[in-house]
Amino acid sequence: VAFNAIAHPDRIMECIDVENAYLQTVYDTSNLKGLGAHYIKLPREALEDIPKELAAEARKMRNPIFKMERALYGHPISAKIFITEMRNVLKKAGFREAHHDPALLHGPSDRPGLLVCMYVDDVLASGKQTDVDFVWKTIRTRFDIGTDPAMPTEFLGTEIKFRSDKEYRRVVLSMRDYTRHLYNNYEEAYLGKGVSVKEQITPIPSDPRDDSAETNLTPPKTFRPL
Repeated sequence: VAFNAIAHPDRIMECIDVENAYLQTVYDTSNLKGLGAHYIKLPREALEDIPKELAAEARKMRNPIFKMERALYGHPISAKIFITEMRNVLKKAGFREAHHDPALLHGPSDRPGLLVCMYVDDVLASGKQTDVDFVWKTIRTRFDIGTDPAMPTEFLGTEIKFRSDKEYRRVVLSMRDYTRHLYNNYEEAYLGKGVSVKEQITPIPSDPRDDSAETNLTPPKTFRPL
């Protein structure tokens, strides 16, 4: 949806990877059913890296255990807590959740065409430059986003290329590197080890490692071009 929205030449797209996003978010499960407080058991070697007053308290314990105050990377619901907090910040500024996906938000009514989507700690915004700037200004009221927003060249493992002329902007989405990675892993694990490969008709070149084939992909008759 977001990529489709920037087909018009006056729209742009920028993204950020929020710096230490989860650690900027309080571990609050009050609105999550069935989840209460979580506690962390600290190894002795970690005591050198925590505040002195907590380290002193921990050294009095046989097994140092502390209540988790911040969402931590690796915890299964940290992303949900972070995205919920980010949504709340944007909704206070007039953003509206999409009906089919609460992590996709439409801009305020006076900023038509503005879209924001979130995944893990990545945030993508598309719309007019002034509207996209408004997104980052709003987010900065609550989060330190680290590096400046930039046009994305990659998002969630998908390579992004922008091409444009006087009338339209074309967005080319490619998972060539990901496909090559899968191919190489498959080749290493199976080919040459008595495993037969059944040839299939697909729009993928016979050898995905061949970059020269990128411009020669033509969907076979069994595929309907979009």
